[in-house]
Amino acid sequence: MANSCTTWTGGTNGVNGNARANDPVTNAQLHVSFTDVPFRSSPDGPTNYVVTYIADDYSWALVGDPARASGFVLSRTPTVDDAGWMQIRQVVESRGYNSCLLLTSPTTGGKEGVQPLCTL
Repeated sequence: MANSCTTWTGGTNGVNGNARANDPVTNAQLHVSFTDVPFRSSPDGPTNYVVTYIADDYSWALVGDPARASGFVLSRTPTVDDAGWMQIRQVVESRGYNSCLLLTSPTTGGKEGVQPLCTL
């Protein structure tokens, strides 16, 4: 899988990764490795990535580490309206994440600055 994003300075950053399901029943617990990242390149290992929520319409998902110390909201679109952010915050908190530790990312046509999810 190839992941890329626009950096805070407007450039592009990316990484190539591989994922292996550690829980064959749900496929929600994965070991994700990144071929170009030191100490993260082994394709085998413990669960380090958990899919905690997928929206009914597959428009967004919540993923993170098993301890819920870090997480990501993955959206199929760069913009999320205010009602969407409220739903995301509710799901984040109901799944045991601290919404003040998850930060928004600037996106073209979306949120311009970086701010904690708990402030939305």
